[in-house]
Amino acid sequence: MDIPRINEELKEFEMMASIQIDHDRNVEEQLIIQGKQSGRAGPRIAIHHRDLCMIRENLFFHWTKYENGIEINQYDLLEENFVATGKTEFIDITLLEPGIHHRTTILNYHYFVTFFRKTNLERKENFHEQYVIIILHENKINIIPLEQFNESGGDPLYVWPAVASLETTTGKLHGYGMRMGSFSIDISMHINM
Repeated sequence: MDIPRINEELKEFEMMASIQIDHDRNVEEQLIIQGKQSGRAGPRIAIHHRDLCMIRENLFFHWTKYENGIEINQYDLLEENFVATGKTEFIDITLLEPGIHHRTTILNYHYFVTFFRKTNLERKENFHEQYVIIILHENKINIIPLEQFNESGGDPLYVWPAVASLETTTGKLHGYGMRMGSFSIDISMHINM
């Protein structure tokens, strides 16, 4: 995790992030997000080191990928006790086919982007990886198979995308991953949700 970048984004909320390992209890590495209250430690959340996280405006998201879906947590950083604002929802990706789906949600999404390995995805070739781009916006989810974008290279589609950000004005998805390096793809025709 890029702690300096996260701390730069948290600064305006008078909060900070740090990595913590509890050797006495044999606890794995965690990312701690903590607020300050009158010079003393304030509310905090602990995030598993394998979770992904981002800050969008005043909302802090962290999410965990499971075999069948994604658990997403959201906190409002403008609230003094931001921990109490925490909301969680689980999206079962295996139940959804590629395309746009309307859904009920308790979270506030504004072009939230992540990747998921959808094991029940139909592919052009059996050796193609099963990654999909997932875009959550307001009450819609868009699932886009990555294979339609990554057709070049000596070993096409055998990749592991990691993180990405969406430039909504241009429709460009920028990211990087394992065996694919940095990439930028035009998904503008898919984001008119």
